[in-house]
Amino acid sequence: MNPLVTVLICLIVMYVLSEALRRFSVPRVVSQIASGMILGLPFISAYLFNIESAALIKFLSDVGVILLLFFVGLKISFKQFKKNIASSAWISFFNTSIPLIFGYLVSRFLFSLDNGTSLIVGICMSVSATAIALDLLEEFNKLRTKIGTIVASAGTFDDVVEVFLITGVLAFLETTIKRTTFSQLIFGVILFAVIVMLFRLWIIPFIIKRIEGQPEHAQLFTGALIITLVMAILADYLGVGALIGAILSGVVVRQILFKEPGHYLWERTEITRSIHTIAFGFLVPFFFFFIGFQTNVLAIWENIGFNVIITILAIAGTVFGSALGYHMVYPKWREGWIVGWAMNAKGDTGLVIAQLALAAGVISQSIFSSLIFMAVVSTLISPFVLKPLLQKT
Repeated sequence: MNPLVTVLICLIVMYVLSEALRRFSVPRVVSQIASGMILGLPFISAYLFNIESAALIKFLSDVGVILLLFFVGLKISFKQFKKNIASSAWISFFNTSIPLIFGYLVSRFLFSLDNGTSLIVGICMSVSATAIALDLLEEFNKLRTKIGTIVASAGTFDDVVEVFLITGVLAFLETTIKRTTFSQLIFGVILFAVIVMLFRLWIIPFIIKRIEGQPEHAQLFTGALIITLVMAILADYLGVGALIGAILSGVVVRQILFKEPGHYLWERTEITRSIHTIAFGFLVPFFFFFIGFQTNVLAIWENIGFNVIITILAIAGTVFGSALGYHMVYPKWREGWIVGWAMNAKGDTGLVIAQLALAAGVISQSIFSSLIFMAVVSTLISPFVLKPLLQKT
């Protein structure tokens, strides 16, 4: 089949399924993963996909994940980071450490998985999808309340923690899979840090200054895309990892646009809107679609015991950990449970880590499918539990 026809069919299925499930408060990311699972079924994929179309979907997925992580970096506000820092730090600490530890111990000692696989499972269980949490609160008109502010602050804290988690995973993959020595990795990190400083002080401000006088606001997106791809390529070439370059480029662009004088609100809004429209309207959905496409549906049922256990532990660890962290500062368990369920959704960063681990051969197809099951169920259950809790506040 013509690759463009395949892309069109994928887009139509994702759009229709997303619209159909939206009335049931199902997040778009779940619809996109489900679309990949459906079209990835053997009797459908054999007709719909050939070598060219599969390669095109993979290419769109690769660009999508780079833009996704650029947007993660763009969202990291150090001003927001400082708000409610005590509660945010406690929430982030407990909702990350508890499921991570449980996931590692259960995988390693109950199911006898190796250390690398167990660590990946624990990390994927521990990361939350902040964007989904904020979408849920916005839907229920609670984003600008005290709880909404704390979730946003804790989410920013989580984003920073997740940057370090991704960095650690990438370092692990570089040293164990690509046989890069630790000294080579350290040299690459130091050299890349110097390059980031040069970009922050001179190169990125110069590019933005050159394009911001253009009559078309779309030039801001073009400049941001160039910056992102250049930093991603440099980071990959130096052995740090393209995705780390993408995240840091987002952080740097945000710092320049939001803090330095001479930049107006329309610039900030335009660059955010343009990246969000292009990335999340076209490219990022193909990353989540490709996640579902690679998921072995049969493997989910074959490992149902492992899937159910890690899903329960991921939900319990995140919800209880967030509530406990909130309770450390505000002794109100009810509000803490709301924060916990708001932050329970899994996705984006966790799925990126799972995808990286699968591509590197650290985890099997079966474990990958289990992590997708855990992420989808955790994300699906949150709106249904959160809605009655918020209606009573």
